[in-house]
Amino acid sequence: ASSGPLMRRLNGYRLGAGDLWNHSVATAVASQWLAQALHYPNPEEAYVGGLLHDIGKLMLDQYVLVDYTKIVDLMRRYNLSLWQVEEQVIGIDHATVGSMMAEKWNYPVILVDAIHYHHAPSLARVHPELPAIINVANAWSSRQSPASQEIFVQSIHPESLQILRLSEERLERFQEEMTAYMIGS
Repeated sequence: ASSGPLMRRLNGYRLGAGDLWNHSVATAVASQWLAQALHYPNPEEAYVGGLLHDIGKLMLDQYVLVDYTKIVDLMRRYNLSLWQVEEQVIGIDHATVGSMMAEKWNYPVILVDAIHYHHAPSLARVHPELPAIINVANAWSSRQSPASQEIFVQSIHPESLQILRLSEERLERFQEEMTAYMIGS
C-alpha cells in the first residue's frame, strides 16, 4: 500500500504520510492477536475491523484542520476524547462517519458496528465483543506509535474490559505478550 487514501497526509489530525496506514495495520494486527487470545470466533473479522476503524478520519480531516486549535483546547480543558470533541465542534465524529462509509459500501452489520462503536462498544447492535477488541487494540497501538501526539493517545474504555471479561492483570499480561509479538514479527 504505497499509495491510496490510507497513506496520505492528514494535516487536521497531524498525521504524516503513512501514519494512518501504520496505525491501522498495527491496530489490525493487535485486534487479530487479541481475538485469538480471547477465542473470539472470527479473528480475521477483528483484523479487518482494526484495519478500517479510523477510515472516517479521511472524510473529517479537512474539518478538523479548520478547528484544530479549538478541538485541542476543548480536549485539554475538559479532558475529553477526540471523538467527543469532534461531535461537539463538527457535529459528527470519525467513528460515525466511518460507519456511514462502511454502510454505503454494503459491509456486514458486524463491521459497520465495529467501526461505529470502537470508542463505545456496549452500543453495538450485534457482538459488542468486536468493537471492544478493537477499542483495546486501538489504545495499545496509539500508545506504541511514534507519530502519536500525547493528546491523541487513546484510552481503553472500561466497558471493553467488562464485555471481554478482562481483568486489569490479564490485560497487562496480554499487553506484554502482544508487545513482544509485535516486536518479534
